[in-house]
Amino acid sequence: MIKIKDKFELLRGTKNILSESESTIRSFMNEENTPRSLFAYLKLHEKKIQHFTKDIIFDLITNIKKRENIVITNFTKYPLPTTYNTNTKSIIINLKSFNAVDISYVEPRNLYSCLVYGYYFKQLVTGKVRIPDMFAPVFVSYLLSVFIKLFGKTYGLLGIYTSKILKLKFLISCYVLSSFYGITNKDALLSESSKISPYNYKNEADKIKKYNFQSVVEFIQCLSDLNVMPGIRPHSFSSKMLVRFRFDFLPALEDLSRFLSIILISDIPGTSIVPTSLYKQNEKEFDKIIALTKSTFK
Repeated sequence: MIKIKDKFELLRGTKNILSESESTIRSFMNEENTPRSLFAYLKLHEKKIQHFTKDIIFDLITNIKKRENIVITNFTKYPLPTTYNTNTKSIIINLKSFNAVDISYVEPRNLYSCLVYGYYFKQLVTGKVRIPDMFAPVFVSYLLSVFIKLFGKTYGLLGIYTSKILKLKFLISCYVLSSFYGITNKDALLSESSKISPYNYKNEADKIKKYNFQSVVEFIQCLSDLNVMPGIRPHSFSSKMLVRFRFDFLPALEDLSRFLSIILISDIPGTSIVPTSLYKQNEKEFDKIIALTKSTFK
């Protein structure tokens, strides 16, 4: 079962999901940014949008009743472009992340991407779409490629220390199974992780068990302490990620619902919310993730 992150550590306590009252939500809304105006704006630019999500999303915004659950806000202190608000059961599109007050100032493919992001994110966090842990090896392999390409030269993962890669994959497996799926029993966690990455962890089991792999900060500390990426710290880790993938990618590293939603929108031609080059990290595993989102985007 997917574990839903409450707050992001790398984003300094930013909430993953909101639980604001309707009156609070309204206080951050511009009366001109209505669901009707969203539909009209995207309909005007419909030909620019080419993606397998198009039929479902345009059905959503065409239906007057369905689109009322899309709320366009300008949360001054919330940095992410979209989220879900539990109290109103609404998809939140936050124009603040674009430094815009009106939807007409947002590139239509970015606005569309926010809709796809918010719609799929809502499906995941409310449990309408379930992603079993049988897909964990795919996520692990993709993240392993990200780590190797980003940190490989600095920490010798591409040189004489390539033996570290299996260990890195094992620890990423621990993190994915715990942080994304909520496995907390340490013996079960190590056993299941060894099925994804056949690393002989027996001599280090006691050390590994000391870390809380639901925390990305402790995971990063583990990589340092176990000499996979010695000296790595959350700040240097985040800084590298920001330079390569930009701010809005960071939630993908802490929450499976965000990870899948972000990978999904990176596949939308013309979006700039996250890099459309994410597929280059590992094309084989990226294609598997996109196929998974395609089969569950309903």
